[in-house]
Amino acid sequence: MAQYVYSIEFKCPIIDCGPRLPIPGAKYTAIPNTYVGQSFMFECMDQFTLLGSSDMDHENTTVVCDSTGRWRYGNLTCSGARCSDPGTPANAEQITDGYGIGQTINYRCMRPGYSPVPDVTLGCIAGTANDAKWNDTVPKCLDTMPPEFTDCPSSPIMVNPLEEITLTVPTATDNSGFVTVEYTVKSTKMWFLVDRNITYQAIDGEDNTVECIVQYKVKTVDPRPTLTCPTHLTLPVMVRSSQSINLVENITSNGDLTINPKTLQYDTSNINTFTQVTGTATGKQGQSSQCTFLVGVKADACLEETLVPLVNANRICGGNLEALNCKTTCKSGAYFKSGNSTSISSCTGSAVWSGSDANEDCLVSKVPVYSYSIKMIYEFGAPISSCKNSFRTKLQAELTKTDSRLNKACKKSLDVNYKLAVENLVAEQNSAAFEKADVSAVLRVLDTDIDQMKLTQCEDNLKTYSVEIFDFDNSDCGDSDIENFEIVKSGNSCSDEGYSLVTSDDSNVVCLPCGPGTFYNSTSKSCEDCLTGEYQDMANQKSCKKCVNAIESVSPRRLQSSCIENCPDGFYRIEGFCEACPVDQFKVDNVKCSPCPDGGSTLGVNGVNSKAGCKAPCQPGYYSTTGFEDCTACPRHFYSAAGAAKTCTECAKNQITTEMASISNENCTQCFNNTITLPLPVPRT
Repeated sequence: MAQYVYSIEFKCPIIDCGPRLPIPGAKYTAIPNTYVGQSFMFECMDQFTLLGSSDMDHENTTVVCDSTGRWRYGNLTCSGARCSDPGTPANAEQITDGYGIGQTINYRCMRPGYSPVPDVTLGCIAGTANDAKWNDTVPKCLDTMPPEFTDCPSSPIMVNPLEEITLTVPTATDNSGFVTVEYTVKSTKMWFLVDRNITYQAIDGEDNTVECIVQYKVKTVDPRPTLTCPTHLTLPVMVRSSQSINLVENITSNGDLTINPKTLQYDTSNINTFTQVTGTATGKQGQSSQCTFLVGVKADACLEETLVPLVNANRICGGNLEALNCKTTCKSGAYFKSGNSTSISSCTGSAVWSGSDANEDCLVSKVPVYSYSIKMIYEFGAPISSCKNSFRTKLQAELTKTDSRLNKACKKSLDVNYKLAVENLVAEQNSAAFEKADVSAVLRVLDTDIDQMKLTQCEDNLKTYSVEIFDFDNSDCGDSDIENFEIVKSGNSCSDEGYSLVTSDDSNVVCLPCGPGTFYNSTSKSCEDCLTGEYQDMANQKSCKKCVNAIESVSPRRLQSSCIENCPDGFYRIEGFCEACPVDQFKVDNVKCSPCPDGGSTLGVNGVNSKAGCKAPCQPGYYSTTGFEDCTACPRHFYSAAGAAKTCTECAKNQITTEMASISNENCTQCFNNTITLPLPVPRT
C-alpha cells in the first residue's frame, strides 16, 4: 500500500485589543503594540485617586491584552473632581460623553439656520484647588444663515437707450421670517445711456446679508439683419413619386433664421396649388426682418393626371413622361363638340398637349326632330272677326285626330306612314282682307326611324294634297277655300333649348348641348364662352359659375382650376405671378402696391396688406430703437432735431432742458451754481 506524506503550514491570526479605553483621569504611557500578551501599568493623573484592581483576587494595576482581544481592566478607575452641568441654550441640545475632567460638550441648535455662537467645544479641566471647571462659556443659538434672493436675474437685462423702465426689486426670503431689502437707487423708474449695475442687499434681524447685483446693458442700435427671399418659386413635377424641398436653401440672411414651413412635400395631387412661406431673421439685439413668398407646383412632364377627368368617354394613353399619346373614345351616343367620337392628343416633355379635344369630355347627344313649317291663307265669304276663335279650335281638333287626313298624308305613294304632330298653331284674321285668315303651324315628325328621301317625298305630298288635307267644312265662319299653301321651312331641329345640330363623324345628325366652358345664351340662341372670372364644369347650362375669390379665369374655362385666384393678403399680381408687396409698401388692390405715406416703414417686413401695417417716422423730439412708431419723448436734458431718430442727443455738460421732447440744442440752457435744480434721469458722465 502506498504511503503519502502531506506538508501543511498553519498560520494563527493576530489578536489585537486595539486602543486603550479613555477613562477620565487615566494617564497612559506609550506601549510597543496592542497585541495579545501586551500589558501596561494603569496610572491616574494628579488630582485623581486610583481605585480598583485588574485582578479581582489581588490588588493588581497591570492591565493585560488577553486572548479574547480585550484589555483586562477589571474595575480600575480614577476618582477625581467633576464639572457641573453648564446649561443648555434655548432650542439647542448637548452632545457630550460626560462632565468629568478631560470630557467635552458640544452644542447643536435645533432651529434651521441657527448655529452656536461662538461655535466652541467646552472641555472639563482640573482647577487649582482639586476641583474642575469648564474651559469656556456656553454659546448662544443665533441665526447665522444669510437671506436668499429667489428671483435675482442671472443674465443681464437688455434695455433700449433712454427707454424709461420700472425696476423690479428682487424678492428675498429668510429662515427667520424677517428680512428687508435695500438698494442703491432712489427711484424705481430709470433710463440708461450706459451699462450699469444696481445692487440690492437683503438683511435679516441678525445682520446677515446677501447681495443681488442686477446688470442692465444698453442695447446697441444695430441695423435689422439682412434677409432675401425669392419673389416666387415654382416647383416642377416631373415624376409621379413624392418630392420634397428644403426652403432654407432659397432664403439668405445674416441673422438667426426661422422658416415656416421649412420643408414642402409635393406630388401630382399638388399641381396648380400654392403655399405661402414666411422667413424671419432675428439679430442679436432682437431686431428682426421678415419676408414672405408663394411656392407653386406645376406639371413639367407628360402626366395623364393633368387631363380633365372623363365621364362620357374612355381614355387610353401610351408612352412615358417625356412623350405621351392618348386616344379618347366617346361612349355610345356621346360626341365631342366637333361631332367626332374619337380624339388623338399628344404631349411633349414640357407638359404641352396638342389636339383640339385634348382636354375635353364628350357630350351626351339627343336625337333631333324633323319638322315642316307651313303657312296657309283661308278665304271665307264674310269677315271672320267674330268666329276666328271657333275656327282655330275646329282646325286644331281636325289636325290632331289620330286618324286625321294629316296623319295619312305621307302614306300616299309611300311605303311608310310617318306620324305628324301639330305644334304652334296660329290662326289670325288677315290684316288686309277681313274675310281671310292667316294660319301658321309646325308639323313635327314623331317617328325616329326616318329616311331623308322619304321625308322629301312626304313634303311633296303635303303640297300636292294640301287642299284635301287642310280644307274643312262646317266652320262657324261658313265655307272656306285654301287660297294659298306653302312650306316655308323643313328639316332637322333640336327640340330642347340649348341644343344645336351637329353632323357626327358617323354621318348622323345629332343634337349636342353647350359644353363645359360655355353657356347657352337664350337671347342670341347660341353657345357662348364663359367670361373671365367665370367657369362652367357642366354641360347644357344657361349661365356660368362665378370664380370664388378670383378676378379672372383662363380659357378654356371648363374647370374651377381655370380660375386665377386673387393674390393672398399682402400680395399683388405681376406678370402672371403673385408677389409680396416690397418692404415699406402696402397692398392697394390685387395688382398694385404703394409706398407707405410720409416716409413710413414696414420695419423690414414685406407683404403688408394695408396702410395700417406702415409705421410713421418719429417726429423731432421723439425717438425709438427703429426710428418709427411707437415713439418715446426724449427725456429732460436730451433732444432730437431730426425725424426718424433712433436715439436722443445729450445736452452739453452743465446744460439742462426744462421740458421733455426737446427738438434742438437751443432748448439746452446753462446751469450756473445750481441756480436751476432738476432731477437728472441718468448719471451725468
